[in-house]
Amino acid sequence: MPVPGTPPVPIGDMTYHVLLVEPDPQSGALMERLLSSAGCAVERVTSFEDASRRLSSNCPDLLITAERLGPFNGLHLVIRYRAAYPDAPMVVTSKVNDRVLRAEVRQYGARFLKMPVRKHSFLRFISHLLTGRTPRPASARRWPRKYAALPATVSRTAGRIVDLSYGGLCLQFEGSPTDFNSPIHVALPSLGFEFEAFPRWTKTADSGSEWWCGAEVAPADTDSWRSVVDSL
Repeated sequence: MPVPGTPPVPIGDMTYHVLLVEPDPQSGALMERLLSSAGCAVERVTSFEDASRRLSSNCPDLLITAERLGPFNGLHLVIRYRAAYPDAPMVVTSKVNDRVLRAEVRQYGARFLKMPVRKHSFLRFISHLLTGRTPRPASARRWPRKYAALPATVSRTAGRIVDLSYGGLCLQFEGSPTDFNSPIHVALPSLGFEFEAFPRWTKTADSGSEWWCGAEVAPADTDSWRSVVDSL
């Protein structure tokens, strides 16, 4: 809905990072185009799983998610990450003006937006949510790292965890990363814990015989992984 007294474009003179979760290609393309025209840096994904992976490692300045995400509900994203990101504005969109959904969205500190969007009212709405906020640095990490030296098995290859956080971990291992599929299976024998992770970068160690790998923990293992991080 329009918010009186706020300009449609641009949204200040700062770049805000928006995570847009929209499986419908037409709606997603329209909102991405409008947000980009207002100077926002938009990362657009289409599934609950992809959104969870992004939110497990970084907090956007704004989350916009469709209500319907296959077998999941966009409100589940809000519920799952509201505790971790208490101040981040979140929006749930729906093609149906459902009063029950509106109430649930408000209950979890988010905003409801009826689809389809109209250019100027949509940008006024977004401007109202973001104006006056300080954008998060693109390189900022939501959670600090903990340094460790835990022995690990990475897809049956010997290695160890160098550091870790709620969002992911850094591994050091022997052999070549080309031997790994995505996701990779990581086992921590000393903790009796196994999980799946998605490699995001690799590089060779100074010795030349080992590799480093940064990886995000799979959404299905996130809660258990946080318990492991908290225990160290």
